[in-house]
Amino acid sequence: MKSKIVALLCLLACTAITASVALFPGGGDKDLKQSAPLPAWSAGPQISTTAGLETFPVDATPDTFSPDDMEAVMLAKTMYAEANVLRWYGDQFGMSYKARQAAVAWVALNRVDAGGFGEDLYDVLTRPNQFAYDPDAPVTDELLELAWDVLHRWWAEKDGETDVGRTIPADYLYFEGDGKENYFRKEYQGDGAMWDWSLPDPYKEGQ
Repeated sequence: MKSKIVALLCLLACTAITASVALFPGGGDKDLKQSAPLPAWSAGPQISTTAGLETFPVDATPDTFSPDDMEAVMLAKTMYAEANVLRWYGDQFGMSYKARQAAVAWVALNRVDAGGFGEDLYDVLTRPNQFAYDPDAPVTDELLELAWDVLHRWWAEKDGETDVGRTIPADYLYFEGDGKENYFRKEYQGDGAMWDWSLPDPYKEGQ
């Protein structure tokens, strides 16, 4: 009789355990708190596959731009941040303000050619603590036209043309500004010798 009672108690215990597992798989209080799906905003920053294109003119879409278009827009935005102010001060050093604005674009392209500053123009312009490129900067018609002009001169040079109308030589990789003017040099730290603007100005009237 005693053995039957023990067997019955064991059977009841097994039944209770089985029911508990069925109701609460995994066991433990933490499993009673079922996690709800996370809202989209909590998943962290969403990385766009069109980085750098989202601030292009509002009448365009990323798929209408080629890499060359992106280069021109980025150069225009960089010149706006670094050299737009030059237009208010006009000609200096015997050079038009457009020639001096173009020099900023040439430094960026010089860095692409030199290597060590990034794999392409996007890398060069967005490298931290280098250019004042701002993806939210406006794209003016004048600076966009100037950016395209510099790029075409650069491409022509790569095709073997000489005297394409550079405003600064290929070995000038650095510049600094004082809010009114930019000063260009070959070395990051040097003896203070700056570019003397001795190349012809391709943007001066009559050139």
